[in-house]
Amino acid sequence: MRFDYTTGVGIEAVSTLMKDKCKCHGVSGSCSMKTCWKKLSEFNATSTLLRQKYNEAIRKAPNVRTIRRDVSGSRLKRIKQKRKKQSQYTTLYYLETSPTYCSVTKDRQCLHPDNCATLCCGRGYTTHVFKQVEKCRCRFNNGRCCQLICDYCQRFEDKYYCK
Repeated sequence: MRFDYTTGVGIEAVSTLMKDKCKCHGVSGSCSMKTCWKKLSEFNATSTLLRQKYNEAIRKAPNVRTIRRDVSGSRLKRIKQKRKKQSQYTTLYYLETSPTYCSVTKDRQCLHPDNCATLCCGRGYTTHVFKQVEKCRCRFNNGRCCQLICDYCQRFEDKYYCK
């Protein structure tokens, strides 16, 4: 697995939220011995922290001094920079602004009205009702093995599409 800076920010976020969990051992709860371990926080807490870091990401221009050419001039190499003793994986950075993806979501299907508002970039959505005919109430013919008889049932399904 390739380790990059973004992965480091994720690992640091998970590590920051870890909590010590301990259990006592001993006769009648005397706690003569204690076992402790690190426990991961709830997924929602981790995702909230990562979302916050994403929203607070800082734009950086590429640093020309960190790159040099070989003597041949053909390959690029990174110059190693001194690392700080404290964790450097606290802030997310980006080099260029992401394009807007709203233009490509027209006519895209969204799963549920709850996620349509975000996916459709506030343009709204349309609901289409589809009739599905499928086999139902299947049973063995006269109790015999291997011959099924099924009825056909109608089911209506709503599908949502971005405007």
